[in-house]
Amino acid sequence: MNKKNRVLNTRILIIDDEEAVRENFCTILKTPDNDRHNTLRDAAALLFDDDEIPASTHVPQSRWNFTIDTAENGKRGFELVQMSLAECRPYAIIFCDMRMPIWDGIETIQHIRTIDSRVGIIVITAYSDYDIANIVRAAGADVGYFIKPFSRDEVLQMATRGVIEWNKAQELESLIRIMSTISGQDNDVQTLLTHLLDQICAWLGTDSAAFLTKCIHGDHYEFKFGVGRLQNAEAASDILKRLACRPINDVYIDNDLVMIPMYNFGCTVGLLGNVLLTPDRIFLLKLFAEHAHNALRNSEMQTKLLETERMSAIGNAVSFIAHDLRSSISAATQLINMLEINDESVCSQDKLFEIIKNTLDTAFNLADDIVGYAKKAITIEPQDIDIHDLLVDIVTVWRLQTDYPVDIDLDIDAVCKCHIDRNRFQRVLNNLIKNACEAAAMHPKQKGHVLIQARNREKALVLSIQDNGTGIAEEVKAKLFQPFATVGKVHGSGFGLAVVKQIIDAHGATIKVDSNSEGTIFTIELPVP
Repeated sequence: MNKKNRVLNTRILIIDDEEAVRENFCTILKTPDNDRHNTLRDAAALLFDDDEIPASTHVPQSRWNFTIDTAENGKRGFELVQMSLAECRPYAIIFCDMRMPIWDGIETIQHIRTIDSRVGIIVITAYSDYDIANIVRAAGADVGYFIKPFSRDEVLQMATRGVIEWNKAQELESLIRIMSTISGQDNDVQTLLTHLLDQICAWLGTDSAAFLTKCIHGDHYEFKFGVGRLQNAEAASDILKRLACRPINDVYIDNDLVMIPMYNFGCTVGLLGNVLLTPDRIFLLKLFAEHAHNALRNSEMQTKLLETERMSAIGNAVSFIAHDLRSSISAATQLINMLEINDESVCSQDKLFEIIKNTLDTAFNLADDIVGYAKKAITIEPQDIDIHDLLVDIVTVWRLQTDYPVDIDLDIDAVCKCHIDRNRFQRVLNNLIKNACEAAAMHPKQKGHVLIQARNREKALVLSIQDNGTGIAEEVKAKLFQPFATVGKVHGSGFGLAVVKQIIDAHGATIKVDSNSEGTIFTIELPVP
């Protein structure tokens, strides 16, 4: 969530059997410093059994707008916590008195902890109530405490610090949960995880931590990333040694080294420093370990998937090139056979030589086109030509080489001057005519027919290739000019139209497609100088 729009949780619960104490807590947490000075002095005196209020109580207070609820005993306080969780409006801080009827402070805290391990709990006590060590043993180390008497400033500081701590923990938890949904390369994901671990360290009050994962083969661990004094594998070697030499069943603390294993995920978080490990902090560290493991696993899977797709793309491209080369070489072979037997039924021998040369040039340029597409840098060498002759030559070759039961007709103006790269544009026309022939031949009820037209327009030459096939599938049409967008073609890789589009763009021309159940028409508009 955007920090600007984030709503902080400032909900505080006061549990105390004395109404005056509850009211005075509310007064302190709701009243600005510069108002009702005498009321605050009286409230503090009642609350803290202190007739003398120090002058230092006037400390600037940022406006937190705390939301305060109160409970007259521990059981009622527990019910309010239950309700707050059910409404998804948890408390950030609970101030709890020790001496109360029904449930005392320790019993109240123990009940609350069974349903809410995140809320900050601050015990209000006096030396004569309970020994602090007994409180910690009974209620846990994750509670703060006030020893009476204390000042109003301490209440404000403790409440503010507790609210900040709770909200920071929630913010970190949200970021942690987002991490496992991120897809990316290993280095990018590790950079994000390292940054997040650094923030967690700052929240815990330490500067050094490392994340380690168990190797798939064997019981040893390997360093993944770290911060501070554990930012590399060498610095984290001591943690690696300890993980290797002893089984760890739970949180392991040795002087200033803390290790938190996550056996279900095969990973461990190691910390340096005297870190207070309360249940909510352990929860957050384990949550980080779980989601960091998932994020790294996802990035590894993403990398493998990309590699698989890359190899598949290479395979498809090779298949595409091989098929188109075979078509060009087959056409050239047929034309050479005609030369050998002096067959001039289609055209003169000189014209056959010219068509053979152009056909072989197309084959050689095919590989260049694929490489150029991959580099997004197809270059053209345009010249002024009459596309009429080019279309006649291409159709002549297609009529000779096609095995499809398709009629190919030409309807072109007598003169069609344009400024194009002949070889590149021959590649475009060959691909579109091939697609049209294949589509027309697949019609189940009628003979295939392809119509090629060229018309001079004002400042443009308009070319169209039309077939009477069954049309292009809707799921293909939306991504027609993307690589491998093909469905149902025996020899198609879907790569051809991607190259066509790039060549068209390089000429400053446009291409569009209209398709329905009665056929498809591709229309190219070439600007004419």
